[in-house]
Amino acid sequence: MYLNSKLVKVIRKYSQTLCQQSQSTIKEQLLWFVRTYFITRRQTDWVNSGFVLPTVAMVSLVVVLLTTAILFRSFERAKNASNVRVNEVVIKAATPALERAKAKISELFADPTLPRAVPSNATLYNTLFSKLNVYTLGDETPLTLAYDLDKDKDIESPTSGTLEEKEILQTAWKFPVDTDNNGKFDSFTLYAVYFRNPPYIGANPARQRSPLDGRTAPLSSNACDAAGETSASLVGSSGWYKTPTGELKKSFFVYAVTVPITKTNKDSLNDGYEESKGNRGFSAIEMQQDRIQLPITNNAVVYEDDLDITPGPQFYLNGRIFTNSNFFTGESFQDIRLFQVSSFKSCYYERENGKIIVGGNVATNSAIAGSNNYKNPTEIDLFDENNLPTKKQLESKHASSNTNGPNQVAYNSQAYAQRIDLLVNAQFARNKDYDPQEVKDSIARRIASDPNLDSDKVRREELEIYFRKRTRRVPFNEVPLGTSGITGYTEADVLQGTENSGSNNKLRPPDAWIYPTDTNTTLTLKTTNLPATDPDIVETTPVKENEIGDRILAGNNLPELRWDNTKQEFVGENNLQEITGVKWNSSKKTRTRTTRVKQLADLGVTGRDGFWENAAASPRADNLDVVGGLRVITGAGIYMKTGSFLPTPLQPADNLNTPEKEDKAPVVWSDAMPMLVPDPSNPSNTSRGHLVMRATAV
Repeated sequence: MYLNSKLVKVIRKYSQTLCQQSQSTIKEQLLWFVRTYFITRRQTDWVNSGFVLPTVAMVSLVVVLLTTAILFRSFERAKNASNVRVNEVVIKAATPALERAKAKISELFADPTLPRAVPSNATLYNTLFSKLNVYTLGDETPLTLAYDLDKDKDIESPTSGTLEEKEILQTAWKFPVDTDNNGKFDSFTLYAVYFRNPPYIGANPARQRSPLDGRTAPLSSNACDAAGETSASLVGSSGWYKTPTGELKKSFFVYAVTVPITKTNKDSLNDGYEESKGNRGFSAIEMQQDRIQLPITNNAVVYEDDLDITPGPQFYLNGRIFTNSNFFTGESFQDIRLFQVSSFKSCYYERENGKIIVGGNVATNSAIAGSNNYKNPTEIDLFDENNLPTKKQLESKHASSNTNGPNQVAYNSQAYAQRIDLLVNAQFARNKDYDPQEVKDSIARRIASDPNLDSDKVRREELEIYFRKRTRRVPFNEVPLGTSGITGYTEADVLQGTENSGSNNKLRPPDAWIYPTDTNTTLTLKTTNLPATDPDIVETTPVKENEIGDRILAGNNLPELRWDNTKQEFVGENNLQEITGVKWNSSKKTRTRTTRVKQLADLGVTGRDGFWENAAASPRADNLDVVGGLRVITGAGIYMKTGSFLPTPLQPADNLNTPEKEDKAPVVWSDAMPMLVPDPSNPSNTSRGHLVMRATAV
């Protein structure tokens, strides 16, 4: 009670004192109380409150910048998408130009007017230019490109003389395209083929490369190509580079560009054209294609007729084999082995350098009638890149003919010659204006090079070449020995495709003389007897041959050019023929074959003052020219009279005037007489007839 009473008194006293103070004083006390209480309790938050505004401003700035960047990026993305679309359109428009150029290059090398040797720069260019209308497609317009050589101040000839002021290139074309598919052309595609090299004076170029030349040498595909002195080198002024493996390479460049049509050039065009709309972007494309030619010296064996490798003794052969006819091989007593060209570590170890090319068929026995001594298989080395070759045997089951013997598969050269002769005579009897254009061009080229040639003789030779390309060979099973190869045909009915106007480019033999079907040849061929892997699989890296047919490529007697009824034209090695019902090994794709026959550089002119004598006496302008070289003239052999068992030939009258002159005069016999003759008194002995020399002048 006491304490409570005391507390009440204190409170009452304080209240009275507080009430006595003024209102302003009370307000000051309240403010002090509130300030002291709240500041003391929230002092920490109040210290950091100054950072709120900068943080908000920074976040807002970042958000604004990010939003702006995304907005601009969306605009750029739309523009990029538009440009990509434009590029796709123009690239698609320019790509056909590359296909056209590749087709023209392929046709150029298949041109029958080219020399059968490796064509030089000038020959290729002149062939293209002289047949510009042939190589210009229906919607194309030829273009002429010119370059001012004087603009290059650093270009100087290494010898005295002046250079041409301008270089001209006429292997260029343009054609219109419709890029937006609205039915009107809105762009032009321009493309050109470049392959020439600067002219050479000796071993030095006469000038630097110009924009109208090929841009560079062929690409190196072999490790040995980059090895200093073994690298590819230019062969004279031919424009071809010889690689360490013996191949000849040449670069072809194609430049294509699609440019939009503008209002400036639209006014000069017809209603089928319009000004290009939208983005007027354009795309330029460059393509380099290296062509390879194999000179005849790249082959270990080259044969025109049936090639028979059945020697009896041990026989080893390295390298490439080529025959336009059949290939017969088999062991009798000792090994026969066909190696690759060299060691797998050699620069020459290339698949192409070891191929066996057969124009006809393959048999595992000798072509000699009745021969049965060649029953052991020949061993064949198959190419394996970067590894030792694998060895396989060419067994009888691999022979192209399923039921016929080698003596039936072998070719009857006389029957083939009879057919060619009948075809030539039939066409020669017609007016020369009805000759195929190919024949006309070849005749004109030869007459221009030598005006003294007999035009009729040249025409016969060129007609023979023409028909040989289009006529298959004749097996003995079709035309036995001693029978005629032209039974059933005369000059009046042997030709097909004869026309009395135009170029007569459809002129050809009868179908039975073109297509090597079993019905026509009377052979039973088995195209699966040379097992082969899908070429696309063989050519993958590393290249590896797995089957006999990967190295031995047989044409099964397809002629060099055969008539295609669908295309209404002659087709060659670039046109593959599908073999119905036959698949490649290790693949489900249908197997194909193509011709393997090549016309060799032999015109068959062996007489005096003929092709070979003129060619041998001609100066060689380039290392690849098939002219110049050894000139051989044969007449009669010179023998000593004394001690010879040969019959005495007639002597000139002035040598028979006195016995002394007759004894001292050399005795001359024909070279047709044998080198070795038997001794009449002892037939087991032979005499060389006291040969002094054959009548050969070099």
